[in-house]
Amino acid sequence: MIYGKKKLANSYRSIDVSSSEIIENINENEYVPKTLPPKLRGALLKAALSNLGTGMNVLKALRKVEPS
Repeated sequence: MIYGKKKLANSYRSIDVSSSEIIENINENEYVPKTLPPKLRGALLKAALSNLGTGMNVLKALRKVEPS
């Protein structure tokens, strides 16, 4: 199940029951690709590499904690 689908359907239930039932009955397997498209793989790799420096700085800071 796609995260948040149930929450979205519950929020629509008070406004429109038909829409809520449609959202609950969506077959998400049709919309989730079996493999990531190449452009998305590249975007994920780029995000991971850009955050690598931040992660290293956090690890350094955790290692060199000054006593209070």
